[in-house]
Amino acid sequence: MIALTGTPGTGKTETASILEKKGYSVLKIQEFVREQGLWEGVDEKRNCLIVDPEKISDRIEELGLRFDIAECHLSHYLRGIRGVAVLRCDPEVLKKRLEKRGWNPEKIRENVECEIIGLIAWEVREMHDRVIEIDTTRKTPEEVAREVERFIKYIFSETE
Repeated sequence: MIALTGTPGTGKTETASILEKKGYSVLKIQEFVREQGLWEGVDEKRNCLIVDPEKISDRIEELGLRFDIAECHLSHYLRGIRGVAVLRCDPEVLKKRLEKRGWNPEKIRENVECEIIGLIAWEVREMHDRVIEIDTTRKTPEEVAREVERFIKYIFSETE
């Protein structure tokens, strides 16, 4: 399986949906966490669930789940990842996308700063060898999905 990760607002969910329609099995981590009750609390300041990726990995293994793509900004922390596609976006465009979602200014600022310094990309490169970064700023979701699909085919052919 591969991880589809990146700062919120970079296009992970839409890209994963396109790939799912093409026949790839996708585990949407945020939905899985809610369905399985795997959160440890709520971060009121950021209005998000607090999760432990180890517990998510444990539950995936307990259930014997198999899938091609794990989609979430934390998916690169899961065990068993063969490669990681990191979606990136110009910070100004990202800011507009998050404003459109109605996020509070502090949460937007925090996520834009993370994208500016490339926090997720840096984390991924510290943890994984097979990594691709895709700039989604001026690409359609379909173009991004095609790039991810090429990466998936490369990873699967290399590791078989």
